[in-house]
Amino acid sequence: MRFVVHVIGPLVGQRDGQPAVGSMAYVVDVVLATVTGARGSTMAGVSTSGPAISWPAELATARLTLRPIESGDVPAISRLWTDPEVRRYLGGPVAAAEVAARQRGCVGAAGWFSVLGRLDRTVLGLVLLEPDSRGDRRTEVSYSFLPEHWGHGYAREAVAAAVGWALADAIAAPPAVI
Repeated sequence: MRFVVHVIGPLVGQRDGQPAVGSMAYVVDVVLATVTGARGSTMAGVSTSGPAISWPAELATARLTLRPIESGDVPAISRLWTDPEVRRYLGGPVAAAEVAARQRGCVGAAGWFSVLGRLDRTVLGLVLLEPDSRGDRRTEVSYSFLPEHWGHGYAREAVAAAVGWALADAIAAPPAVI
């Protein structure tokens, strides 16, 4: 399985000697580590052992919960589509008609994870896994986080969890760099 990773938001650079939120290099490292990890191992605190998990799925990491979008999440998720800072490198805020369509279709949509703080259940962002989204048999991984939650490593943790979940039933194989 190959992944395309899209960085949504600014590249923030280094934090404590490690790539920070929005860093393509770190996300690619996570994908390769997850692909090459032994079945039954733990990647970024997410177990990849056992049978494939079907949708809907709820994933937990040390600090986060990833779960299908619920109706109460829609206002925060909508901010990801309309906030000029989040959308700075994505062509600007999404048009109102498109936001309305996304709001109607996002609740419970397969592969669309709300990312919440594990303790306070605040919506921090969104991770999407879209198999064959471009007709090339690759799974596209996209994420975005509200600006007030940037710089804490949440994107790295959430993407690792989502990719680990997506690969839970994959047969370990040598990675292909494309």
